[in-house]
Amino acid sequence: MFRVHLDIVPFKYRANKNRPVLIVHGLTDCSSSYLNKKVFTWYLINRGFDVWFGNSRGSCFVNNKINENLGERDLYDYSFTEMGQYDVPAFFNKVLSHYPEKSRKTQKIIYFGHSQGTSQMFVALSDPKTKEFIRAHTEIFFALSPIAYLTKISHSILLWASDKESALDFASKVMHVWGGGLDCNITVPLWRYMSYWMKKEIKFMCDSTDHSIRFFTRRMA
Repeated sequence: MFRVHLDIVPFKYRANKNRPVLIVHGLTDCSSSYLNKKVFTWYLINRGFDVWFGNSRGSCFVNNKINENLGERDLYDYSFTEMGQYDVPAFFNKVLSHYPEKSRKTQKIIYFGHSQGTSQMFVALSDPKTKEFIRAHTEIFFALSPIAYLTKISHSILLWASDKESALDFASKVMHVWGGGLDCNITVPLWRYMSYWMKKEIKFMCDSTDHSIRFFTRRMA
């Protein structure tokens, strides 16, 4: 994860200077989606907030192994639940570690999650192992395109993939395809095509709506 903030904050936004904002991306995405100047994150940065960008497991920034003996199959052997139980608290601890020790017990974080980022937070806020810590340090939770269960999907391709889950899982094991994802770089043709298809055809990705500065400022007005 990384941090973006203004060294010199305009006087009228001084109250935001020590207010951390944590932004966690959606499925197949990464933090680079929020570096476009048209995205709402720059609205927050320009108003003095201390903005942190998290990168979840499976993104192009989080594929390195600390344990070199860990195989690719084990590297990708995790669930969305575990991402809420372990990754969200790790994000919070990293953010809190940058503030004075005497204020960490009361320091709160503004959390923005998109899609998968909301799933992780729902787990972190409800799991007995994490909920007390996360609730104590969360000022407000903004859920962009929130998702918990895929029980109401209606698009034919997604329904087909859901029905074929066991077959796809078996095929991936036979071919030793354990994980990995689309490159985060929007200039990569495959990602550009997939992003367009998901946004325009099934309205799955929402970076042209709830990520845009136009949408955010309209909602905040």
